[in-house]
Amino acid sequence: MNKTRWENTLSAFAAAAERGYAIECDVHLSSDRIPVVIHDGDLKRLTGQDGFVWQRTAAEMTALRVGGTTDHLPTLQQALDLVDGRVPMVVELKGVPGRDEGLVESVGKMLKRYKGKAAIMSFDHWLIRDFPKHAPGIPGGLTAYGKDDKLIEAHFAMLAHDIAFTSYA
Repeated sequence: MNKTRWENTLSAFAAAAERGYAIECDVHLSSDRIPVVIHDGDLKRLTGQDGFVWQRTAAEMTALRVGGTTDHLPTLQQALDLVDGRVPMVVELKGVPGRDEGLVESVGKMLKRYKGKAAIMSFDHWLIRDFPKHAPGIPGGLTAYGKDDKLIEAHFAMLAHDIAFTSYA
């Protein structure tokens, strides 16, 4: 990890956009239903704080510094505004069962307004099922994992939900 420019930060996005690199970011919902850009649901690794994204408001989240740098956690809208369509954005939706209602719809609306190319993806099958309804016209993808037959079959079933691409973690 780059200790100067951490993942999912505005400084990382600015550097990528300046170089013409597409950007993948991770999004969780805050307690007030705002998509916040952060990989982990648990705040400890990236911010040193105890607790989870879903327990804090977007204002509380964006006040947190990342990795001891001057970067703060951004909202998805802040990231999209900064990049301003210069490069493609792939937004990975991070679900938390019972705490992510409205995530697909909110991100879908933001990406519809984004000036550049955009796509969404997720590991979470319950979110993928909402892509066609709440993010029509935005390419949706499955982030697949695992090797056992039951999991492979569950991933295969997602093809019925207009999946445009698959990545394997």
